Amino acid sequence: MKSSYLIQRLNKPVDLPEGHILHGKDNPFNFGGGLTNGGLSKEAMDLLRPIFTFDYMGAAEFEFGAVPKALSGILKEAKNLVKSEIHVPYKAIRRHAPWEKRLYKPFPKKGVVIVYVLCQKDHLEYVKKLISDILADEFKVSLKEPTRLRESVMERRDEHQFNKEACGWLELDNGFFFFTDKEMFEKTSALFVG
Repeated sequence: MKSSYLIQRLNKPVDLPEGHILHGKDNPFNFGGGLTNGGLSKEAMDLLRPIFTFDYMGAAEFEFGAVPKALSGILKEAKNLVKSEIHVPYKAIRRHAPWEKRLYKPFPKKGVVIVYVLCQKDHLEYVKKLISDILADEFKVSLKEPTRLRESVMERRDEHQFNKEACGWLELDNGFFFFTDKEMFEKTSALFVG
């Protein structure tokens, strides 16, 4: 098993109103200047679009076929996939950044976060540890781009503010999903496991 380096953020699907320029279409900027839809076919995007959208990651490593390669690997190992609801204990090491204090209520120093995982059975312990490490201090985990997992579980100060935070993740190096949104998890599991 490789050490995780590339983790693609996944946002809730966006249903833009009728007449909007992007109504029924994918955001053309999700994968930067790389391949259209990161190399995913139209058919693949049609299957994924109602479940989640891809967040723009800002690095070329995510743009040129890494996402379809990871999804293909997950599909090939579908018989070995397990669905799991894990309760991840964490101890936050890092203090709150100034922007976190403005947008979110304080993140508890200790606690448990429910995360839904779809991975190969023999990867489950690794996934639990990775998520726990990210919650404790993401900057000590060597990732290309931030996951923003902490933000997805933090309570916003302004409840009326549009919440665009990621609530799902696709790990590209080993091929697994994890979510804080149960509906996205269930739909993704149905697609890959049945």
